[in-house]
Amino acid sequence: MSENTIDQLKEFDPNLIASELEVDFDKETILTTWINRDGKGLNPSINEIDFDGYTGYSIKEYLYLIDSGFSQKI
Repeated sequence: MSENTIDQLKEFDPNLIASELEVDFDKETILTTWINRDGKGLNPSINEIDFDGYTGYSIKEYLYLIDSGFSQKI
């Protein structure tokens, strides 16, 4: 996925993006990388949030939605 891919999206499909990332990396690696890049360090306290069966991960003002299956219903 190139850095310009997001700029070229006409319609947001979170399942497509999540599935592309999960090919090369597992969920823990993706979450750790994103959290670290957001300046929260490598070992912050992560809260799991249940959105009607879909799990989101939060750290202070950040919310991470990594798993496939995220929909407008959620």
